[in-house]
Amino acid sequence: MIEYYKKRAKEYEDIYKKPERQKSILEYQDYIKELFQNRNVLELACGTGFWTETLTETAKTVLATDINKEVLTLAKQKIFKICKPEFAILDYRNYKPNNEYNGIFIGFLASHLTKHKFLNLVETLIEKTKKPSLIFFMDNLFVKGESTPISKTDKNGNTYQIRKLKDGTEYEIMKNFYTEKEFKILLKDKTYKYFSNKYYWSIEIYT
Repeated sequence: MIEYYKKRAKEYEDIYKKPERQKSILEYQDYIKELFQNRNVLELACGTGFWTETLTETAKTVLATDINKEVLTLAKQKIFKICKPEFAILDYRNYKPNNEYNGIFIGFLASHLTKHKFLNLVETLIEKTKKPSLIFFMDNLFVKGESTPISKTDKNGNTYQIRKLKDGTEYEIMKNFYTEKEFKILLKDKTYKYFSNKYYWSIEIYT
C-alpha cells in the first residue's frame, strides 16, 4: 500500500478533478470548514494535502502527517493563504496523544484497513485523544458504474480493487466501502454522527 501511494503521488488528485464529483467535494469542504473552525488539528495520512487545504481555511493550527515523504513533498508545494500548516512524516500507528490538538482528521485511510484494524483505531483514538476533541473520519462510497470494480472479497469481508497507474503498473489494494448500516454494527457501542453524499461518507466522534 505504501509503495502504491508513493508511485501514485503525482496523479493522486486526478480523482478530485472529475466534473461529476465537484458538487460532493464542495459540500464536504463547507462541512469540514465549519466542523474544524478554530481547532488545533492533527491530520493523519494527509496524502498530497488536498483536504489539508480545506482544514487550513478555518482551523487555528494544522499539523499534516503522512508515512510517505513523496506525497508530503507535493503537499508542501500548495499555497496556503490563511493558516500555514506544518508537515511531518508519521505512521498513524505511532501517533501518541498530544494535548495540543483538539481535532483529529483522518481522510481516506479507513477504507485501506481491515475492519478489525479500523475499529481498533477508532477505539484507540477515543481512549487516548485529548478531551474534549473531535475525531473525524472521511472516505469513499462505492458508486456503481463509476467506482473501480471489486476484484475480490476475503473471508473476513474485506474488499479489494486492482488499481492501474499511468505507467501501466497494477496493484491490488484493500478498499473497503463502508455503509451506514455497517457502521451501526461496527460502532454499536459508540456515540457518533454519520453524514454522506453521493461519493463520500464521514463519521464524527466527540470525546
